[in-house]
Amino acid sequence: MALNYLLKNYKYIVGTFIFIFLNTDLLANLANMTRNDPFPLFSSIYPYTYLSRHQREGLALFDYSYPATKLRMSVSGYRQYASFARDKNGNVMNLGDNPRGRWNMLGLFYDPVLRDKLFTLLDINDTLLPSYDCHSNLDANVQCYCFITDPNFSDPNKEFGFFTIPAIYRKYGIRFENELVLVDRCFYSIGLKIQFGVADIKQMPFRFSDLTCQALGIACPANTTVINTAGCATPGPAEPAAVNPTFIAGTTAIPPCPTTNGPVTSSPCVPLPQRFTPCCDSRVCLSFTPECKKIVIEDIMRQKNIITRFLGIDSLVYDHVGVEDFRISLFWRHIFVINQEDERYPRLLFTPFIEAGAALPLDIQVKTDRFFGLPVGNNSHLSTGVTFGGTLDFLDSMELIFQVGFTKFFERDYCHYRLPTHVKESGIFPYTADIKKTPGSTWFTGFGINADSFIDNLSVWLEYLIIKHEEDDIRICKSYIPSTSIYYNQGFLKEYYEQETKWGAQVVNAGFNYDIAPTLSVGILWQVAARQRNAFQSSTFLGTFTLVY
Repeated sequence: MALNYLLKNYKYIVGTFIFIFLNTDLLANLANMTRNDPFPLFSSIYPYTYLSRHQREGLALFDYSYPATKLRMSVSGYRQYASFARDKNGNVMNLGDNPRGRWNMLGLFYDPVLRDKLFTLLDINDTLLPSYDCHSNLDANVQCYCFITDPNFSDPNKEFGFFTIPAIYRKYGIRFENELVLVDRCFYSIGLKIQFGVADIKQMPFRFSDLTCQALGIACPANTTVINTAGCATPGPAEPAAVNPTFIAGTTAIPPCPTTNGPVTSSPCVPLPQRFTPCCDSRVCLSFTPECKKIVIEDIMRQKNIITRFLGIDSLVYDHVGVEDFRISLFWRHIFVINQEDERYPRLLFTPFIEAGAALPLDIQVKTDRFFGLPVGNNSHLSTGVTFGGTLDFLDSMELIFQVGFTKFFERDYCHYRLPTHVKESGIFPYTADIKKTPGSTWFTGFGINADSFIDNLSVWLEYLIIKHEEDDIRICKSYIPSTSIYYNQGFLKEYYEQETKWGAQVVNAGFNYDIAPTLSVGILWQVAARQRNAFQSSTFLGTFTLVY
């Protein structure tokens, strides 16, 4: 696949690289557009030395002659993993709910055209679910037909007719990183860095957890298919407490307005529907009847596989072996000796650096029909970027690090890309479009410390990175919404979807390297998730073998 891509796009690729390296506004790629692997590292080696370690060691001893270091080659094996994600507010969520939210299966029934097809497919007839004019008496409406087909009655707690999807994410692979000094002029040098890798990426759902039973109203007991019509049960959450909302006891009295934990049921709990009363935040406080829960659970939620096959959505385990983006960059660094002749102050080495380059995608594009599909790299988008930074080396103790940079991504075409047509649609979208997508830029800044050979041959470096991805830009080329759909004239909610593509992540990088020979070292690196917004809570463990000439 990678060879076919190169043969078909060689003119575009060559032209882009010429533009990148000849244009005065030089850019480079250092961060990703993907929320599962926002800032990939290719070795445990301290990344801001740029082959100047032997020179620094000599300068610490007032020795201005040093053995030239021309080449570094590193090979690393790594494992990246996540079991949870965080939403745009930083709250814990199941991995399968990111980034589109919990699956609102009832959102597929808002459009009458698709609704009729699904009712026929699922054998839902007028006897089982009589139709009703949902707009005739909104305040007192208790009809199940409206609960299912009218977005005004969508559960604000995202439970009635919703799936939450516990899942795991794993990425294993081998990464290669090479540095080559092209120009060495005593205190400054120019070099080339090349990075590439191969990975097996997997996202696997544990189950699709139906939250309908625990929705407000007459609840059914947990872990059973029997609907309890005699009273209010308090089902124990099937998911961790950090994921599910707090359950309200059936004896809790109705306050004038909902509490911070959401609306509550009446006291005492009787199998009578609660009237729809506007909440303080203009939501609708819904109370769902047991009969309606039974229809939704048995006739819609349990037929998920039939619905996804009808829509052409693959919700099975995603497991793919592919090639990561090929990264090539130029770096420049200059060592300045501070307080060289003034004994009253400590001698320092200040080393500013610039790294600029590009990343060429080599793997296939992941389609939105593969619900759990994740790209190995940047999903066929060419990217460029630049990093500016500097280090301040206190020769007798430690070194301080600071960097800032960004990555720009170029436009690519997507066929049959799934987009929402209503704000209440969540997780699963019924209609598609051919689009041109330009991902937003990814900005990052970081700071940290490095302690070189602070215990015999052991070196340690630590860095805190803040990464932010701006919203994507989407242009719709062709819509596949049927002409008979109520959404045909309105079209897709493109701007609403674009807002949901923003994400942020903060990670801690900790590297440990041990020299077993002057030219040979082994090391480990741990990249730990610190804070996320609309991103995976992923961590990476990496082991490196390095050879330096």
